[in-house]
Amino acid sequence: MIYFISEKTIKEYSNIDVNTDTHYLLPAIRESQDIDLQTIIGKYLYKVLQDKVEDKTIDEPENEAYKEFLGVIKYFLVYNTLANIILVVNYKLNNGGVQQANDEALTSINMSDAKQLKQYYTDKADFYANRIKWYMVDNYDQLSLKDEDVTNLRAQLDNLAPCPIYLGGAQNPTKIRTRKRYPSRGYDKPWYK
Repeated sequence: MIYFISEKTIKEYSNIDVNTDTHYLLPAIRESQDIDLQTIIGKYLYKVLQDKVEDKTIDEPENEAYKEFLGVIKYFLVYNTLANIILVVNYKLNNGGVQQANDEALTSINMSDAKQLKQYYTDKADFYANRIKWYMVDNYDQLSLKDEDVTNLRAQLDNLAPCPIYLGGAQNPTKIRTRKRYPSRGYDKPWYK
């Protein structure tokens, strides 16, 4: 397996403990790359990056865009790996079923807290995933991307901006509750004003 990021880098750029076992961390990195990163950048570009890292040609001058791209990918992999490792570290699967990990000196968090922490890291990874897409759009010619790939990326990125105004459906005026129907509230104004 060719890793785009090392354990050392994950530990350096995050709050993960330096003593975290390799047999937890490496599978989380592999999942982040194989499942999530490959989904974002596509199979072709993923394979090109793997080949350049494996052949050690990534440092050559003509591959400067790919090397810079690895720098952009780094933060996505850090936060996505943290999101992937949370449940694995807190819960163990063994002959007795799924059990919560508990060290004598540490207390494990409950499942809802673990999910909330996972979502925190997933949100950060999503931010960096969008940065990866923008880098691909801005440098498509240097990364040898097809025009239709860039068009698809632009369409995805254009749809990311959230609308700050709720545009819910029209309310049925006969179903709006008013205070007139509820005399304890007083006044003849709708309840939402």
